[in-house]
Amino acid sequence: MTIAQQKIIKVIKYLSSVKDATQSDIEKNCEISQPDTSLAIMELEERGIVRKIRIISKKGIMKGGPTKVYTLMRNLTEIKKIFLNEIEEKYQKEKQEVITIFKEENKCLNDY
Repeated sequence: MTIAQQKIIKVIKYLSSVKDATQSDIEKNCEISQPDTSLAIMELEERGIVRKIRIISKKGIMKGGPTKVYTLMRNLTEIKKIFLNEIEEKYQKEKQEVITIFKEENKCLNDY
């Protein structure tokens, strides 16, 4: 498992333990940096696992943008299935690539 995947899992575990959370809450509780938190959230949004449920306006505060609040859209069982399906699809694709390479190699050997 890559470091990026470990960080994504931390975000999922944290969000599963709370109703919703700001990005700042996620950063603090998962002990990961702001850029890594943003990347994890973006990836989880693309997969349909996390969604932004509201934006809190920071009236009177001079720096930073609005605060986004995120929540899980699926339960842990569904999330696990998503990840396992992605792994299986990747495995099947790589398996087919290897088969194709060996077929091409075999054809080259038969040409001699």
